Amino acid sequence: KKGKKKKAPAEEAPPKEPPPLQGPSEITGTMYGNILNYQADWEDKEDWKYNFAQKHDVELAKKKIRVDVEAELKDAVDEMLKQNLAKIKAQLNPAKGGKKGKGGKGKKKKGR
Repeated sequence: KKGKKKKAPAEEAPPKEPPPLQGPSEITGTMYGNILNYQADWEDKEDWKYNFAQKHDVELAKKKIRVDVEAELKDAVDEMLKQNLAKIKAQLNPAKGGKKGKGGKGKKKKGR
């Protein structure tokens, strides 16, 4: 037993400084966005105290749907305005080649 060497410690002492942080990545950006959403929507709610049935939050649902509804409404209004503008242009500029009215006043008779 004299010929055995002493074993080195199984683990080296941990470094005293934390490892350097990496730059932003896709995962950290997604996590940060989710944290902001949680803080904005859920952090201040104390729903668990009075909503035992755990029914949906009407204001939160309206907030989520409102963006899509506004976009659809905006597209519909834009389309209606384009149609009305085309109708107005058609009324102001009559189609060419159509029936023309009299070309002004008739000729005056000479003499009187």
